[in-house]
Amino acid sequence: MRKKFFLKGIVEFGILFLLILTALYCWTALFGNTLPQKNQNTEKRMVTDKARLTTPKVERIKPQGFARYIGTSDDTILNSFGEPQEKLPSATNVEWWFIGKVKNNISK
Repeated sequence: MRKKFFLKGIVEFGILFLLILTALYCWTALFGNTLPQKNQNTEKRMVTDKARLTTPKVERIKPQGFARYIGTSDDTILNSFGEPQEKLPSATNVEWWFIGKVKNNISK
């Protein structure tokens, strides 16, 4: 008997919750956004203030050594090092170039 009253209470609460949720949805759909509109200048200023807060103040590091060749064309590498002794394909669609007499000198 107690289970019956308990389950009846849960069902009634669920129905009431769904009715309230539906009413709120219909209210917003019919009457739209009734919040006051913000000034666009204020909004723009807020965005730039946020950008200033999150943008790190870091100086650009000048690349040194082999880092200078990251993202450059094949011609730049060929002009700097000459033709590779071997070009080996790999399973990951990368061609390995062996430049110089020792194979420890590897560059992709």
